[in-house]
Amino acid sequence: MILITILLVILFGHYYVHHIIEYPTIYYNDVMLPFIIQIHSLYDPIKWTVWCFNSYLQFIIFTIRSSYYDKMIANDLYDLEILRFDDNTKSFLAIGKQIKNPTAILLILHTICGSYDESANFVKNIQDTLNWLPISYSRRGHSNKLESAEFNTVGSQVDLITVLNIIKKRYPKLPIYAIGFSAGSSILARYLGDSGDNSLISGGVCVSPGYCFEKSMTTMPEIASKLATKNAKDFFLKPNEEILKNYDEITFNILMNCNNMTEWHEHQWKFAGNYNSKEEYYNEHNPVYVLHQIKKPILYINALDDIAFPAKLVKQFVNIVNDAPKSIIVHTKKGSHLGFFSNYNLQSWYLQIVTEFLKLVDENK
Repeated sequence: MILITILLVILFGHYYVHHIIEYPTIYYNDVMLPFIIQIHSLYDPIKWTVWCFNSYLQFIIFTIRSSYYDKMIANDLYDLEILRFDDNTKSFLAIGKQIKNPTAILLILHTICGSYDESANFVKNIQDTLNWLPISYSRRGHSNKLESAEFNTVGSQVDLITVLNIIKKRYPKLPIYAIGFSAGSSILARYLGDSGDNSLISGGVCVSPGYCFEKSMTTMPEIASKLATKNAKDFFLKPNEEILKNYDEITFNILMNCNNMTEWHEHQWKFAGNYNSKEEYYNEHNPVYVLHQIKKPILYINALDDIAFPAKLVKQFVNIVNDAPKSIIVHTKKGSHLGFFSNYNLQSWYLQIVTEFLKLVDENK
């Protein structure tokens, strides 16, 4: 029995070393070579936890961390203010507290069903290293019920600009950097592409981006698509049934009967603002149309076992580094969607890489 146990341990060790420990694959333009050389964490082996063996398990652990652990940390991390968008819709603006003489702003853009307190543990660790002031906000419909029949699954560009103008007015001398998670990466990439050299954000990071609405929705695995659709219904539709039904009961009922995110996005645009068609909505919000126009340094991080945006999708976009030379794309074999756990303290592998990247961007601005 002892010999069998020893043999199993040896076999597992061999499998772990040769098939689990990995180095990330990096795509970049020569313009960013000075950055690549100085992001030392990119060259460290990634020693994934046992959770990495199941990408859905890793995402569940991320969800639990976000739902409980991050919310507890957020209470000590942020002071909350009431945020009013252009149509007077109310939400929350979260400003980091206990920061003396910050040298920059870090804006956090949350996931499809997240809120301002998402990723608080991650943000706190960056703040401890860089002494930057973290700022987050809840997109409309997040943290509060809707006050008008308008919501956008990936967030409104107009609302983001409202937040950026508030930050710039309050902290005119501090540069702004941003990190977007999943759906939050879409709003960030779209803004950076639309604004080009005039961007108020000086550099960004996209974690688990889908790059293109149409392609990401149609390639999303069925189980992930159904789960995301159920969450969107619970998050956007059910708490706001009365106001949405009064505005467009037919669309509300269609959305309630959607089975996947492809069907959801066929109709959700009707609640996203004054759009005459899905194509018009996509033209304004889909980041894929403007990724080549991004002028600021940007880092994309994807896992090839992502439960939402699989390898066959994200591999299609590696040429972005040629179209937008200040882009860096990092792929890992493991990590799932947003998880990337390489230790057992619920911290994500990319923390050090993101920290080093943003520090370099700030030093070279």
